[in-house]
Amino acid sequence: MEVQLGEYHTVNDTDCVFEKGIQECSDPVRDYTVNKTIIHRYYTKRTRKNDIALIRLNGRITYSDYIRPICLPLPGTKFANIGDTMTISGWGIVNYKGTSATIKKRILAELISNEDCRERTKSFVREVTDDMLCTVTFNNSNEQSCSGDGGGPVMVSNKLQWHQEGIVSFGIFICGSKYPEIHTRVEKYLEWIEENTEP
Repeated sequence: MEVQLGEYHTVNDTDCVFEKGIQECSDPVRDYTVNKTIIHRYYTKRTRKNDIALIRLNGRITYSDYIRPICLPLPGTKFANIGDTMTISGWGIVNYKGTSATIKKRILAELISNEDCRERTKSFVREVTDDMLCTVTFNNSNEQSCSGDGGGPVMVSNKLQWHQEGIVSFGIFICGSKYPEIHTRVEKYLEWIEENTEP
């Protein structure tokens, strides 16, 4: 298994943007093999509880303008509040025909309360627990969360730094669906992450 870092557009060898006659290209994509995968021991596929895993890569990651770490939330620190705009990225399908994204999707969604989420999803979700968080994609968003976006980050920007509040987990991943999407709440797993992270 391999992981690609720095990818934005899968069709092009190099990702470039053109602005005012100037071309700026990203660094080449970097491939890393996976050394180890750790899945939460209490993960339950049926309910999606504890839907979190860690991947340890072979080799040291070199950061650049296009490959950067993301901050995890500190215990008790809130960077996102109900009603805030969250950013989700993923490579899921982009239409009803099942076409996969060739350009990384940037989905804007509203963070909603778990109570609201339970009410909106009670017909198909057994339980929305405190270790989950929910979003609803904005009506005017150019991108929609669809099948294949699972495992992607749910992020919020604070003082020019991205913080990962959640991990895309499950929902009715039909393109254009107005049902909430349910994510793993990263803050609830900080201790588990620390226990399973090697220096």
